[in-house]
Amino acid sequence: LVQDATAMAQLGEAIGRVLDEGCRDEGREEARCAEAVKSVVEGLEDASDSVELGARQLVVDVLSRASAESRTQSAESTAYLSKLVGVLFRYAELDPKSGRVAFHVIEDALEASAEGECEERWRLLVEKYRKELKTEEIFGRGKFVFLRLCNGLLKRLSRTRHAELCGRILFLLSAVFPLSERSAVNVKGDSSDIETVVYSDEESQFEDPADYEEYASFWKLQKWLSTPSLALQGTNESRKEMWRLADGALTTLENSTANVVENTNPSEELLTGKYLTDPHLLRVQLKDSVFRMQICTQIYIMFDHFRHELTEENDKAIAIRDRALHLVRTSCPPYGDEHAGFIEQLAERERIWVKWKKNGCPRFEKEPMNLDNLPPRKKTPFDPPTREEWMRTEESERPPDLSDHDELAKACKELAAKRPTLENFLKAWDEADDPENGIEEAYHPKNDPLYCWRARRLIVLEHPEWMSDMPDGDVAIAVAKLRAIKRGEDHTAIKANPLPEVPRETPAVAPTQTPKRALDASSEAPAPSAEPPSPKKVKVATTMPPKGKSPAKPPPPEGTPSSKKSPKETKPKSTKEPPPPRKDDQRGGGKDTQGDHQRGGGKDTQGDHHRGGGK
Repeated sequence: LVQDATAMAQLGEAIGRVLDEGCRDEGREEARCAEAVKSVVEGLEDASDSVELGARQLVVDVLSRASAESRTQSAESTAYLSKLVGVLFRYAELDPKSGRVAFHVIEDALEASAEGECEERWRLLVEKYRKELKTEEIFGRGKFVFLRLCNGLLKRLSRTRHAELCGRILFLLSAVFPLSERSAVNVKGDSSDIETVVYSDEESQFEDPADYEEYASFWKLQKWLSTPSLALQGTNESRKEMWRLADGALTTLENSTANVVENTNPSEELLTGKYLTDPHLLRVQLKDSVFRMQICTQIYIMFDHFRHELTEENDKAIAIRDRALHLVRTSCPPYGDEHAGFIEQLAERERIWVKWKKNGCPRFEKEPMNLDNLPPRKKTPFDPPTREEWMRTEESERPPDLSDHDELAKACKELAAKRPTLENFLKAWDEADDPENGIEEAYHPKNDPLYCWRARRLIVLEHPEWMSDMPDGDVAIAVAKLRAIKRGEDHTAIKANPLPEVPRETPAVAPTQTPKRALDASSEAPAPSAEPPSPKKVKVATTMPPKGKSPAKPPPPEGTPSSKKSPKETKPKSTKEPPPPRKDDQRGGGKDTQGDHQRGGGKDTQGDHHRGGGK
């Protein structure tokens, strides 16, 4: 046995020298150093024990030298240990049986570290190798060692001075352990009685006995909140004191107001600490927003738990819980609303967590289904019942009538409540019109058809009388009216500009002749004059030809040979009065005044001539 122990020690020293050389050589990779260790212990049955002995002895030597040296040497030793852990993780990939060695080294390093060195070494020895911790082959062999070192480190650290580091440790534990791991589950639901509140029972310190009664009842409630088993295992008579104390504490908080503190960090406000129960501090504490938030949160969580456990007194627990939540929202500035939403979400998750524990903590992970072995489903065609068959069906089997369904009505109310007002919706228009914002014309909301359509819908809902002032649906009219209302001016005069009406010219007709529907092609041309012809254009009658007849062409100018026409084409002159000209002449040869001339040969005044032969 002595010879075996001596040989083991010598082998451990040899492995320690190989590890030391690899860790001191900065240019040497961790994988090459791990291969060198593998070559030393190759062929041994207890290779993992030898590597663990050599690595832990090396850690002891490094930490003993660092404790007697300066702070710079301590930082160098931390970097040295970080590389040593990396080499051991690389060696665990070559030999999976040695997966726990790296965790033992981390445990020794953290146990020998001072509180000021724990954060840096936790970052370099643990968080740096998060990927290796999530590897099942490595973490599966050292998970209990890792859990033990984390719990030991949490016991050493202070929850107030090292709150951030404690949170990082807990987050890492939840990340590396699977969801079905029960090691951190409080299956029995035991509560911690470490934090006890001690208050003064000397009534002589108060001038008014009522002040002492208020002070004592306020802090007596902590006995029930810190030990919920007293309420759960007690009787209705014993719980009367708890309901009285809870009501008195909330009344005290409601009768006082909190001081508004601006420019505060919300992460600092949520830090908890021990309660100070000095009799002279209560009046000051009641004005502290953080103190009020902590007391109300504690009451909310506990009585939300009592709501599910104390079924006979469910209404009382709900009333006190809602009062505490209302106080958080209204009297804990400036982050009361955010904190109220946070604790509501926390309570819902706690309810699901408790239900999971009551069901025996079933596994969250489930094996994937083998879709290849599933039997084929029979597809049945949909055959809706006839009206007679549906009427013969019993009332309990009929489809539900959703016309007055509560959920549907609630959803409709929520959608209606989310509808913005016209003033708020048109703020984007005002911002785009403001030159200081520098919004380009292409990005103006007026160029968005969907935005304009929604604006018109809101105008119809809130100001339907405005639609008569905006016949073309121009939202700018509504914007102008809103601006006039804000300035206190009359908005009724703001209307859309009406389209101009161009007067129609009457065609020149001989006084002795009856007006015709169109110029007769057989009429004589005007007599030539000595003066040159004026550039005045020939005006065409705007009257419509009779139904089924095409309009007659105007007479050709002088000097143009006219085509021969047979006597059959000459038509008798009609004495019937022509109908009044239409406002929107689309086919005739009249004058189109609206810019929508499509087919006729008339004069187009708006420059939108498409097909006709007019000018």
